[in-house]
Formats: sequence, C-alpha cells, structure tokens
Amino acid sequence: MNILRFILFIFLIVIIFYLNKDEKFSEDIKFNDIFKNLEFVIREDLTKPYIYNLSDLRSEYLYNYLFNCSKNSNLAENMDLNLNDYLIKICFVEDNNLVDPIISNANDLLLNYYNCDTLVGKYSYISTFVSLYKNFLKLKFKDDILKYINYKPKFLDNYIIFDSIVDIIIDVQDEFNTENVKDATLKLLNKKNILSYLTENDYDDYDILFESIDQAIIYKLNVHFNLMYDTILTFTLDEVNNLFYSGRKNNFSYNMDFC
Repeated sequence: MNILRFILFIFLIVIIFYLNKDEKFSEDIKFNDIFKNLEFVIREDLTKPYIYNLSDLRSEYLYNYLFNCSKNSNLAENMDLNLNDYLIKICFVEDNNLVDPIISNANDLLLNYYNCDTLVGKYSYISTFVSLYKNFLKLKFKDDILKYINYKPKFLDNYIIFDSIVDIIIDVQDEFNTENVKDATLKLLNKKNILSYLTENDYDDYDILFESIDQAIIYKLNVHFNLMYDTILTFTLDEVNNLFYSGRKNNFSYNMDFC
C-alpha cells in the first residue's frame, strides 16, 4: 500500500510539473528570480513539497554564480569541481542543503528556456555544465537574432561567419574589448581572417545584421533583466558581454558576505 502511495505521489508531481512548465518559463521570465523559490519536491514522509524562499539578492547571486560566464566569472576558476562542491562553497547553500533544488531550477532553465536536451546532476563537472550551457546559449542567441532580420544577408548562410560573430559577443575577448562592440567584432573577424569570406556588398549587410543583434540583446536586457535600454551598439565589447550575462555593464561583484 505504501509503495502504491509513493508511486501515485511521484506521478502527481510529474503531472504538476508539466502543467506548470509553460507558465513557469514564459517569454518574460526574470533570470535573477529563478532561484527565489527552491522546492524540495520528494520528501521521505510523502508530505507536500517544501518551498525554501531566497531573497532577491541571494537569488541574483546564485544566477550569476551559475550562469555568468563573463570575464570575472567564478566558473572559470572552478572548472575542475563538480556542481555539488562548487555550490556548497556558498555558506547558505551548504547550511540549508540547497544543492538539489538549485540544480533542479538550473535544469528547468536549461531544458525549458534554452531547449537543452541534457540534464546536469550534482556530480557533473563545472566544465561540462559550462560547455553545455554556452552551446545552447549560442544556439538560442542565433535564433533570437534571426527573428529581427527582415532581409537575411547571404553571408549568414556561411556558418563560419555567423558562428564567429556570436562567439565574439558571448565568449570573453582579450583584444579590442574596450572598443565599441561593432568595431571590435569587425577587427576580431579580420584578425581571424574571417573577413576574407565577405564581399563588398556583405559589408552593407553587416550593418543589417548588427541592427538585429542590437534588438535581440535589448529584448533580453529589458524583458529578462527589467532594464530600459534603447541600444547597446555604443557600448564596448566588454560592457556588452557583461550585460549579456548579468544585465550589468560593470563586472558583477561576488564579494558578498551572506554568513
């Protein structure tokens, strides 16, 4: 009888999850809020799930701790750790046994917003997690850019050019990073000999592409980070990279004492 109750309980949880899936990850999801409600779904006593509520500051911190891959990211220094060991470095996570619900929320974002096809677990390495996340982040960014293009430049049919532009914006760059994003991207493409694939007409289409990039990033900032930007084309490559990951032009500060 107890086994049947347990199976029924799990079945109901799965049904509730899928019924709430679209609502939870609507188009206007706020990235900094995704860890505000941490749910312990399966409890040993089969009672209803327990919700652990985090403050706005702690939720934003967790989001950046896991999903911010900008220049000052904590992730880059911890690639050899697994998610469990990485997360328990935060005192309130370890003190309240929050690793499992945090990873659950992270997986929800990966699967339902980025359309990722793989789950991560508490023993997945940070290097694996970052590689997976950035791969699907770039795919979504490309899709978002294409939504704003009324006239698709022919050079976008060459995946090398399009992928290189997306890589320049999303990956950390050490050169030309203090120049405005459009000029910096052109110079980096030139250094990588990517511009040899472009014709004179393609340079005009490059402007069209960057208008779409501008609109895609503005949408992300204004909708998912509650900001009010009109353009990002006047910002440096470093500033755009920071904005893309955290919604802040300057480096996100991890120097917060929660304990």
